[in-house]
Amino acid sequence: MRFYPLLSLAIIVSQILLYPASETAASSTREAHNGGSRHFETLQELETLSVPYRTEGEVSSARLAWCENVIAKAFRSLPADHVNAVKRLTLSFDPEIRRGLAGGNTMVLRCVDVDEAELVAVTVHEMGHIADTGWLHAAEPGEKTSFVDRGTTVYSTDPSAELYSVSWEDNRSFTGQSPDFVSGYAMTNPYEDFAESYAMYVLHGSLFRFYAEHNEALKQKYEFMKWEVFDGVEYDFTLESIPAAREAWSRVYDVTRLDYDLESFVALRES
Repeated sequence: MRFYPLLSLAIIVSQILLYPASETAASSTREAHNGGSRHFETLQELETLSVPYRTEGEVSSARLAWCENVIAKAFRSLPADHVNAVKRLTLSFDPEIRRGLAGGNTMVLRCVDVDEAELVAVTVHEMGHIADTGWLHAAEPGEKTSFVDRGTTVYSTDPSAELYSVSWEDNRSFTGQSPDFVSGYAMTNPYEDFAESYAMYVLHGSLFRFYAEHNEALKQKYEFMKWEVFDGVEYDFTLESIPAAREAWSRVYDVTRLDYDLESFVALRES
């Protein structure tokens, strides 16, 4: 999910309600966090959250530590340049908000009513928005395109415009057919197309490559991700048991709901 012009971080924060922690341990073994800022540095040697962040809502120290660990694992397995583009990170413990929001250099992740594999997948998807609108930049103004990012015109020299143009005429009108997208959600707008393609590239590389062999639009999107976003690095965490891998015409609605090899993805941070 991407931030839109009227959906600022301030608005989101103002709507977040305190979420009472559900753990039942004695008060002497828990610490309530009622929001605030911190820079996590020492949870575990290989699981350090690499950007300053804040929390929203009431949460036990155990649940906060779990959230920190999971997001840290995801961050450490993603390109450092993309992670370093995150300047404002909020860990939310409000079950009523969306699982994730991101745009520019800001990211919000919900850490309740979600398991580890899903939270990692959502983090990867939201990092796609960061890579798109916070990391990739136009070298010079160039010509105006029909795309508008949070109220600002996207110029032809913005690398992302190349991916948008594969399947989109503007922010609302797409060309081609549903097989030209990695998921149903990618058909929402060009920015979700980018983020879903990013998540598919990282978590389901072999499946994305399979789709690309059978679809010219997805071939172009895969090549864009490979060379413009990931500098030639490719991934393969797709589970062989996924039926969609054997059907070139099959698509899920939401890439973050598709099973993948979490253990191998997390282990990537050590290589």
